Amino acid sequence: MKTFNLLFVLSLFVFASCETAEFVDAPNTNELSLVSDTTENRVDEDPIESRFTFTAYINGSYFRAESFESIQSGDQLIFEGEKSGNSIVLQLPADIINGDYSVGASVGSYDNFSAAVTMNGETQQISLGSLTVLSHTADTGNIVGNFDFQTADFEVSRGVFKLYY
Repeated sequence: MKTFNLLFVLSLFVFASCETAEFVDAPNTNELSLVSDTTENRVDEDPIESRFTFTAYINGSYFRAESFESIQSGDQLIFEGEKSGNSIVLQLPADIINGDYSVGASVGSYDNFSAAVTMNGETQQISLGSLTVLSHTADTGNIVGNFDFQTADFEVSRGVFKLYY
């Protein structure tokens, strides 16, 4: 009986301490979101096979770019993901390094990036937002990160990008 009780207590402990995995409410994708008690992490849905990833939720609707444009113009990197006439454009400094960046966070804040959203023919610049560069290797032209931002009418959340330029 002691063995059974010990096994039962151990199995409860293991079960209670595990993180849970939930599938993000996205049509026909395998994007996995790991959820713990404190944070939600974004996970690249295909970290090895896909060369380009550009996804987000725009006003709660899943957006996954089908075409990409990556341009280095002088000291700026411009990335556009487009699907069915709707798009998200990110503009970053070419020398951006890993870290957290913001737009409109406080009076007098330095805006480190800009972005725009086009939905149903209407384009709006962001007014408030954050961007995290997880890795940027200028030698290979690879940049990976995530973003959240708002315009007057659009809320863009859980954005993930993995792009080459």
